[in-house]
Amino acid sequence: MTSSHHHVEEPSYTPPAPPPPPAPKKRRKISKPLMIGISAGIVLALGIGGGAVAYSSNSEKLAEYEDARGLLSTSAEAATDVLDTIGALEPATQEELEEQIAAANSLLEADAPSVMSFDIDDRTSELVDGRSAIRTLVTDLETATESKESYSAAVEDGEELLSSSEELLEKTQDKILDEDAYEKLSGHVEELKNALDEEPDETSADSFAEHASAITSASDAIDGSTSAVSTSHDEWVVAEEEKANRAPSNYKTISERDWQLVERDPDSYEGEKYVLYGVVTQADAMTGDATIRVNTGPVQQSRRYEYDVNTMVLAGASDVFSDVVQDDHVKMLVEVNGSLTYDTTIGGSASAVMALAYDVEVIGEF
Repeated sequence: MTSSHHHVEEPSYTPPAPPPPPAPKKRRKISKPLMIGISAGIVLALGIGGGAVAYSSNSEKLAEYEDARGLLSTSAEAATDVLDTIGALEPATQEELEEQIAAANSLLEADAPSVMSFDIDDRTSELVDGRSAIRTLVTDLETATESKESYSAAVEDGEELLSSSEELLEKTQDKILDEDAYEKLSGHVEELKNALDEEPDETSADSFAEHASAITSASDAIDGSTSAVSTSHDEWVVAEEEKANRAPSNYKTISERDWQLVERDPDSYEGEKYVLYGVVTQADAMTGDATIRVNTGPVQQSRRYEYDVNTMVLAGASDVFSDVVQDDHVKMLVEVNGSLTYDTTIGGSASAVMALAYDVEVIGEF
């Protein structure tokens, strides 16, 4: 049996069409009055913030202005006080200061700026500059016053020094070893007199300073000369005392009886000056260069035992015993200096008249 096959054709595939695009949305329009309102709000917000910053900054500047105003007021008042006490000194500077005070008062009398002012910095600078100008001029006048005060002090010290120097010259006239020192002091005294006699210009600080310098210079010169004159006078006094101590006319010649009274109570005759003779009983290493022991009497004797008053004699002048040895027969110019008790070499003690010898003459030996 024969079978038959039939061929069936399948239909072809067609893709679906894409969906149509959505319709565009219409953008909503903002009305013009609304836009204007938003812009105005932004501008208003910015304006308020900037104003707050400016207000805060100006408040600080206004405080600085008030501080500067207070300082200028104080300086102007102080400057006025200076002008009231300055006298005739530096008139040009005074005039300039008066002008600055007037300008300062104008600034002080003006109304203060407000917190919203734009010129606070400039007005503060005017106050600061005005105070600086016043302070500079006041300082100049204070310096001028110091020059005048220094001059016054120099005059006071100079007059005192002049007085004492003139007294010294009077005291030491013809009583000085160094005549050149005396003449130099006399010259410096004249210079100081002249400096003190010169009158400074009462309006000039420089004049006061120059005169003070001249007085100080002359005073300094006197100080050095005064020392030299005083020293030379002291040397003259010593020389005169030594001369007087060596002058026989200043010593008494007494009797044996008078000397026995001295021996009995030397302290009652302290300071009395006598001519004595004697024999040196000790002048060795024990007594040294400044002391000798002498048996003395007021009259020159020919035998040593006739001198019987034990006397401890001290050097009243340098080298007075340089040529004296034991057993010398001497003539002495002495000043009684009281009594002396001393230990002897054998263990006992002895009493002696103590005297200062200003001149010793060896007239022989025993």
